[in-house]
Amino acid sequence: MEISALNINAAGYLNKTNNGKQIGRLKEPPADTVEISSNPNFKGGVPKVGNKAVSLVGVVPRLAILYLFVEFLAKHKPAVDTGSQSTPTLLNSTENDWLNEYSTRTHDNQHDIRTFLNFTDYGIVKINEIAKQDKNKAIQFANFIENKWATVDLTPNQIDYLAEKFNENPDIVSMFKDFAPRDKVYMLKSCEKEPEATKALYSYKNSLGYPFFRADHILMLVDTYKKYPDRVNDLIEESKRSKGCDYDAVDIIYKVYGNRLKDVKIKDYPGYSYMEEIKNSIK
Repeated sequence: MEISALNINAAGYLNKTNNGKQIGRLKEPPADTVEISSNPNFKGGVPKVGNKAVSLVGVVPRLAILYLFVEFLAKHKPAVDTGSQSTPTLLNSTENDWLNEYSTRTHDNQHDIRTFLNFTDYGIVKINEIAKQDKNKAIQFANFIENKWATVDLTPNQIDYLAEKFNENPDIVSMFKDFAPRDKVYMLKSCEKEPEATKALYSYKNSLGYPFFRADHILMLVDTYKKYPDRVNDLIEESKRSKGCDYDAVDIIYKVYGNRLKDVKIKDYPGYSYMEEIKNSIK
């Protein structure tokens, strides 16, 4: 019986990211009082302290300085960082040119003739937070979450999750590096529950070193692999020899269970509920 490939490609959603725009981050001179004549030359006189008039000669310059000082404070008031609710807060300095470059880096998706940003506003906020402590570590994290091909962005929750995992162990960036950032979230969540099966299925590569399975297919096949690892391994090797390219979990699951899955819808296949559980665990 021929079963069609599972149509759950990780790039099947529309990007909703708005272009991220970056927002940038006197000693008062001593009093200069001069005494003047008690008979001023202008109408109305001047204020007096005791029996002496106060000169306006030093007052006008001080007012001008006060105006310039207030104007300076208004222009240099620090921006408030409100996270995902606003654009990122970055300092306008040469040290942060690399962050400004991230905010405009884009990619084109071959299946959707549009241009997408590689980082969301919230992603750059998170990178900037790490950069305040360690710039090199921030660059490493940026490479970890950069979206170079998919049409689906990471959500703030998913970015926070990847940041948490990264802070626990920076070497995690080497895991699932062939997948888009959102699929890395799924793989890491699956590793929390079923590390051996998840890593074993990911380890299957084609001749170019890329994974044979897409992320969704690995998630769906985890349950079957746990129960019948030898049978699944044999079917994978068979598929590698005959196809030499990507293949889907549905076909392998059907071959393992045979007639038991006759007339069964894909959503009722073993492993489908596990895939949905992982994908819904963090949005």
